[in-house]
Amino acid sequence: MLTIAAREFNALFRSPLAWIIAAILQIFFAWYFLSTLEQYILIQDKLALQDHPPGITAFVTFRYLAPCSALLLIICPLLTMRSYADEYRQGTFTLLRTAPVSNSAIVMGKFFGVYAFVALLLCLALLMPLCLVYITNVDFATLLWSLAGLLAVAALCTSAGMLFSSLTRHTLVAAIASSTLLIILWVIGKHAVSSPVIQQALGTLATSSHLGSFFQGLVSSRDIVYFVLLTSLFIGLTMIRVNNLGWQGSQGR
Repeated sequence: MLTIAAREFNALFRSPLAWIIAAILQIFFAWYFLSTLEQYILIQDKLALQDHPPGITAFVTFRYLAPCSALLLIICPLLTMRSYADEYRQGTFTLLRTAPVSNSAIVMGKFFGVYAFVALLLCLALLMPLCLVYITNVDFATLLWSLAGLLAVAALCTSAGMLFSSLTRHTLVAAIASSTLLIILWVIGKHAVSSPVIQQALGTLATSSHLGSFFQGLVSSRDIVYFVLLTSLFIGLTMIRVNNLGWQGSQGR
């Protein structure tokens, strides 16, 4: 599994698309962080008049790191779209399945390879708020929980991208389909419906409704279970897909 993960991770480092995505993300992170910091400086006097004004860590976390999570709905599908689709088109997936590793090891290896690359990008995003330690007190606990929230979303988006990549030979189709599903999951509870029961159910399914607590440093087991279950579901479906491909191949022989 580790060999497959390293292979997938190194493949992203050799991919021009991955470097372009990383460069664009870093430019966005820098611009958005400085913009958020400027907003805090401009309204600092007004915040001081409040009974419980947010500190700079809470302000930057909610205004800078929280919106970054929405980028993962697009970034992760772009990074995962080639994981299986390219293997199908190039005929290398058959060779991979004949290697002395289980199908579950293949799926988990590919998942962790891409996930490690995404996690690296998110850690770079966290370096900017950490720079504030030189000028003010920083709430490290809030920053770490915020990073945990970003990593949870990244795991969900990566697993969804892997699933759709395993379903098609066309990379663009995989990226669009997985992004569409992730966006639906993100906004599903934002529109009011007539039935309170349905509204509550949709709100429970919405990814965005489980992120707020992470960026406030108050995480509930309900939110953790949500991300674990959905990520496990997508990984499990990918394993079923890969197992079916192996069964079809053995039937063909």
